[in-house]
Amino acid sequence: MDIANEIFENKRKALKDEIRQVDDGTHPELVKAIKAIEEEHERLVNSRIPIMLKEAAHAQEVYYNASIEMARKSYSESFEEIREKLLHQLKEERAQIEMDFYNDELDNSDNLLLTTPRNLRRRFNDEVPSLSDVEQREPKPLPTLSGHLPPAEIEQHLRYLHKWAKNNNESDAEDMEDSVSESTPNLTSMKAETPKSADLKDKVGATCYQRPPPPADDQSTPKFNGTEQASRLEPGDRPPPEVQACPRKQIKCRVGTKVAVQSQHESFHATISKIEPGRIVLTNELVNLVASITLDDLRNGA
Repeated sequence: MDIANEIFENKRKALKDEIRQVDDGTHPELVKAIKAIEEEHERLVNSRIPIMLKEAAHAQEVYYNASIEMARKSYSESFEEIREKLLHQLKEERAQIEMDFYNDELDNSDNLLLTTPRNLRRRFNDEVPSLSDVEQREPKPLPTLSGHLPPAEIEQHLRYLHKWAKNNNESDAEDMEDSVSESTPNLTSMKAETPKSADLKDKVGATCYQRPPPPADDQSTPKFNGTEQASRLEPGDRPPPEVQACPRKQIKCRVGTKVAVQSQHESFHATISKIEPGRIVLTNELVNLVASITLDDLRNGA
């Protein structure tokens, strides 16, 4: 028993010494293993890791260059494909346009570029000006038409009218002489304004005023529009300001109505082209005549 306990104690002391050496780091086996590990580490750090880094960097560089080359190739292929497709489309359009041009069937409706409408939103922040701020403009008064021509000038205008009507409308004038005697128009007082130009080849304006009725015993004066004409006034005299209207049948004057004008010497047909305050503008297409008269010279011959 004593020998066995002694052997046990010796082994236990030896183990305790090894454990203490391991804790202190002086165990020979531990020192040898640490030294081997350090050598392996230094070999890896100094020789193998740089080589591995170089190999990895080279591989990444090769992969990067390959990727760039592949991207360039893909871009060039796509560019050439799009370019060829566009050229082919333009050639087809050019051929179609030339065909349409040669066949005279060019249609611009398909290739017309329409401007898109701009739908602007309504701005509610804009203030509407009040009625008091808006300037109240009154309409301008119409100019008053007043004018009296001497009898000599009126007779001169009427002579030009009769001359043109006589040369081109003799047959119509004869028919109207019979119709005028059957119907008599209403005489209305008007003030008219006519041009005093002597050139009446293309446009003649004549203004007639109503003269007062002559005495009953005077039968030598000629008739004008179914009424006795008063004695001629001198060129310097003016017609009376107030004219008495005869209570006769009223004429309906409208634009486009065909009428017959009876003067002192002749009568002719015309069409009402314009109705103005104080005068009626007539047009005779046969003689290229434009005349301005009053209701004294107008008789309905439609």
